[in-house]
Amino acid sequence: MFVINPWIKYWITGNVYTADLGLRFVTQVGRPMDDLTLQQVKRNFKRYISRAKNTRESKLFICNPLLFCPHFPYPPRGSKRYFSVGLEHSTISAFVHTTHFKSKSSISDEEWKSRCLSRSAQEPIYRVILWRNNPYHIYTGIVEACISKKRLALEHPMWLISSHKKLSASPAVCLSTGWIDLFFDQFIPHFEYFIRLNELGREAANAMAGGSIGDQF
Repeated sequence: MFVINPWIKYWITGNVYTADLGLRFVTQVGRPMDDLTLQQVKRNFKRYISRAKNTRESKLFICNPLLFCPHFPYPPRGSKRYFSVGLEHSTISAFVHTTHFKSKSSISDEEWKSRCLSRSAQEPIYRVILWRNNPYHIYTGIVEACISKKRLALEHPMWLISSHKKLSASPAVCLSTGWIDLFFDQFIPHFEYFIRLNELGREAANAMAGGSIGDQF
């Protein structure tokens, strides 16, 4: 993290000296989750990302197939802050600035929703800010994790600052902005399977997932 991340960020994905940088929008939307209620989807969304306390066995059960393990802790108890430092672990690890749209701050729920960048979100959950001056994440931009208005599907819009060169934009290049788009297209179905597994059981989760997702758990 401390050596590789700054090198990728400042020399490959966002080099201001050798590349013409621009804003790149990519988004990933999962399959419909309207066989569950909004509260069920939201509860498991936070359970996995903010409340997880895994044993060694559950880490092998959950983390290996997903290939991506984010942890965005809540702000300290009694605090009115709505942000915290989160950790993402995958091919590499990274620190992020995480905003919780639902918090004990003085901002109302409706005001939070108005601050959500995604216009298709029914329930915003997290905003992850990838600051330019954060050397411990390989991208620069803003990412949101939401429950969509479209049949409660999970959505993950990303506004990233990136060069247009193949090395930093091509889906064929690992850790490029094109690659991360495909990565989350693969991750979201696993996450949705996890939610259904918790709420409806394995049989229902397998029936809705299709393919071989269920075989990996």
